[in-house]
Amino acid sequence: MRQDNVTGLITVDKPDFEFANFTINELAEVAAQLDETEGYSGDTIRNADWQDVACGNAFEQQYRRVSARQPFSSKGKKWGEALAKYAMEHQSRADTGVERSFIREIRAALYARKGALHFDPEALAAIPRASSAKNG
Repeated sequence: MRQDNVTGLITVDKPDFEFANFTINELAEVAAQLDETEGYSGDTIRNADWQDVACGNAFEQQYRRVSARQPFSSKGKKWGEALAKYAMEHQSRADTGVERSFIREIRAALYARKGALHFDPEALAAIPRASSAKNG
């Protein structure tokens, strides 16, 4: 029996979430802004060499080397909120101009919450809810 407990989408990001949604320069800018909100200079982050960073773990390691703010975790609440704020203010990726997958996922979750979509575990997708299932 289906429990219908999943709203929105289940996604697997490859590369990881950060690099699926943000360029390295955007991630550095988010980190710089976060440092500034904590009273540290963001310029060390903006001016660092990010050229060989291609995943979330490498980003966190490089950040720890260049930032005066310690400790930092790219898995914490403040980091997630900073990424979400940046994504809402800049809904398309800087390198491609394509809408971030994160924005589409938030939209799907909102539609699902309103009852317009549900998650089909067989199709692994959010699909429109049949009006009879919604009302009955």
